[in-house]
Amino acid sequence: MNVAVEGLSITVAGGRKLLNEVNCVVQAGDMVALMGPSGAGKTTLLNSIVGRTITGLTEGGIYYDGATLSKVRSSVGYVTQDDIMYETLTPRENLTFAAAFILPKLSKESRQKE
Repeated sequence: MNVAVEGLSITVAGGRKLLNEVNCVVQAGDMVALMGPSGAGKTTLLNSIVGRTITGLTEGGIYYDGATLSKVRSSVGYVTQDDIMYETLTPRENLTFAAAFILPKLSKESRQKE
């Protein structure tokens, strides 16, 4: 899935800007490093991309293969650095294991697809 961030700005109470007209495109399969000092907006940007609630005025848009998040929400997510990962499992195996708890009613094949 390709992700395009277009002119994303987030302003919170008091007029403080967390993000200021961020633009980027990430193609499916790309590996991306998001780096910057503490408070630069890295987590705010990632949370915005996956649709985690951010209180404040948001301008601009985020598109997933041209669609808005509401159209693709079931296909979007990310693993935070705080999540417990089993070091003996690959990243895919860790996600599949977690999906078994989040999507228990689906078949194994459907969980892997989701």
